[in-house]
Amino acid sequence: MQDFTQIISTLHLTSSRLCLRRFNQQDLALQIEHETNPDIMRYIADIVDINATTEKINNLIAPWSGKEGDWAGFAVTLKDESDAMGMVCFRFDSFEFMRVEVGYRFHPQYQGKGYCLEAMRAFMSFLFYQLNVRKASAYCVDANAASEHMMKKLGMQKEAVLRAHSTLGGIWYDELVYGVFKQEFEQSLL
Repeated sequence: MQDFTQIISTLHLTSSRLCLRRFNQQDLALQIEHETNPDIMRYIADIVDINATTEKINNLIAPWSGKEGDWAGFAVTLKDESDAMGMVCFRFDSFEFMRVEVGYRFHPQYQGKGYCLEAMRAFMSFLFYQLNVRKASAYCVDANAASEHMMKKLGMQKEAVLRAHSTLGGIWYDELVYGVFKQEFEQSLL
């Protein structure tokens, strides 16, 4: 296994309109606001108390452990702004097989403008071309049509439906599993 901790801790990517950077302490208040916003978290996770939320965000701000299964998150900003409009994240689910899980979330005022797609294309290009990831996967509840559509735009293929797999607000949801290999991702860029 390669040690990616230095690369991840200094990651700074740009695209035509966006910057992707590691979270920092100045992001704490805004990220707590995002994590407690029902419109943002509706299909991601139940909102938890402020202490648990603060701990979760502090873990994203802290240096990435480099351990299999631990998430690394990145703030997505407009190039001329410092406040995060959203985030992208990933974790290695297998170093041996160079497999990652990716995720994303954006504030509603920035949805529908192509920012998520632009950020994820830049981020997945980094994963495939810089870290030499072999496969990227993503999950979403079946009710989250926008997230499923995003996965398809990234060249991902549906691999599974996990029936009644997770709960949000006490309701059981099927969870969709999508995956993409580098060659499929490259085709989605054409």
